Amino acid sequence: MKKYLVILLLFLSSTAYAATYEEELIAQMEGQGFVLVERESTWLGRISLEFVSDTHEREIILNPNNGAILRDYKEPLDEEDEEVSPLDRFYGLFSKERD
Repeated sequence: MKKYLVILLLFLSSTAYAATYEEELIAQMEGQGFVLVERESTWLGRISLEFVSDTHEREIILNPNNGAILRDYKEPLDEEDEEVSPLDRFYGLFSKERD
């Protein structure tokens, strides 16, 4: 009986700890001044979290099974650059009308 109780406690603590990876990351990002604006699950079971601060936008892909951050993409918020896509900026490098 004691053995089953120990196994049950280990199982419950491992599932509860897995849920805290995401919560811990969100709390850490909020401490840095970011606000969570979108949360999605990917088709591979990962968690996609999008944050915004006064100056930056950040996307983090988290593996919920082990807490590994698979991607952390951060870019500044520029109101002028929002109208121009990255592909347009790339092709603009080859145009004759560069600044």
